[in-house]
Amino acid sequence: MEKQTDIWLPKPHLSISQIKLVKTCLRKYYFNYIEERDIETPYLVAGSAGHLALEDNYKYKMKTGKDMPIADVLDVFEKCFANHEHRIDDWRGLDRDRFIKMGRAMLIRHMTDLASTINPVQGDKEIKLDFDGIPV
Repeated sequence: MEKQTDIWLPKPHLSISQIKLVKTCLRKYYFNYIEERDIETPYLVAGSAGHLALEDNYKYKMKTGKDMPIADVLDVFEKCFANHEHRIDDWRGLDRDRFIKMGRAMLIRHMTDLASTINPVQGDKEIKLDFDGIPV
């Protein structure tokens, strides 16, 4: 007999992003991982673009010892947002410019207030765990 969890696991493991998505929106998890439909919100696209911009900054900092210019970080964010905004299915009554302004403001604040205090020594590293027979 197949376990209940096998029905919901499209792969033989769960990623952290899958677990977070199940906790925040089971329907989006179902669409993304079971039906394999790419449903995005502007919040997810802006968040992913901001994360990529900061990741690029800290990779740069690990190589050079200094942060990227803020204009370059913002450029990475805006290009990433532009490359993925076609996937947004529901703008939630808000427009593109609002999300660009919010993302820019958050990145400027991060770069101004926090980036100089962060000294990255290693990039993302994969960690595998097992929870009661479910690999994560």
